[in-house]
Amino acid sequence: MLQCLYDLDRGTDKLVLIQSVILMGFWYTDPQDHTGAWYWIGIAITLSQALGLHRSPQLNGRNQRFQEPLQPLIRRIWWSCVVRDGWLSLAKGRPMRIHHDDCDVPLPGYVDILNNLETIPIETREKFIPTESETLAKMWINLVKISATLGKILRIHYRVNGPKPTVEDVDTSTEELRYCRPQEVQTCNTSDLLLLHAYHVELFYE
Repeated sequence: MLQCLYDLDRGTDKLVLIQSVILMGFWYTDPQDHTGAWYWIGIAITLSQALGLHRSPQLNGRNQRFQEPLQPLIRRIWWSCVVRDGWLSLAKGRPMRIHHDDCDVPLPGYVDILNNLETIPIETREKFIPTESETLAKMWINLVKISATLGKILRIHYRVNGPKPTVEDVDTSTEELRYCRPQEVQTCNTSDLLLLHAYHVELFYE
């Protein structure tokens, strides 16, 4: 359905369109299909950059077209692109599309996520939203930081041209990774949902 709507150019809300395209990147396709994860995240990044989502709204006129209440959502959309771009580049051995030097949008905050969840009707929230939302939000923010550090490492250590990484570059990357180390989750009295996501983030960190 999403792919048909995209192919027919039926999406009018650009932020909804970008979110839909990101989700398309998680849809399993045949390995020979050109519309795989790499294809869809590329479209999401291009659309985001065209709207100026990669720039701080204080310094970017295009991003200012979006009202302040939408800025937390915009931050999450952009950093979701950063996460997918880094890990897909690492998995497929392809260059990253996002250059961190070109972006100045701040990191999202877990409070933004919790505030957004508060706008969901309470009946829906109680039925579908986990009670551990705050911890899960913090885990996602940690994953974003890990992914941002991964992007810097890929850019420095795997570039074709330019100077080779220095000892200082390696030390800086090591320190940034150390700062991103996930907190240990106590297995006692911890839900399976939290444990699953905690192990997931730990796997990305390792």
